[in-house]
Amino acid sequence: MGPVIFLSLGLGGIGLTYLDFLAPYRPLFVVLAAGSLYFAHKYMEKGNPSKLTKITVWVSTVFVFVFMIMPMLIGFF
Repeated sequence: MGPVIFLSLGLGGIGLTYLDFLAPYRPLFVVLAAGSLYFAHKYMEKGNPSKLTKITVWVSTVFVFVFMIMPMLIGFF
């Protein structure tokens, strides 16, 4: 399913090579993602969120974590 989504967004193998210029900013994106997830979890803890909100935040957390550790995992393959 993932490749279909990337292709529909025009992010095939050749298209992703143009995003190399963002590599130096990876730590900034990691901090922004972690901060956003922190505030999302604080919102869930403080308020009374719907079940859909809880599922969305936790699925997003898993995706962000997987994408954060992906560069380290690539070295093992």
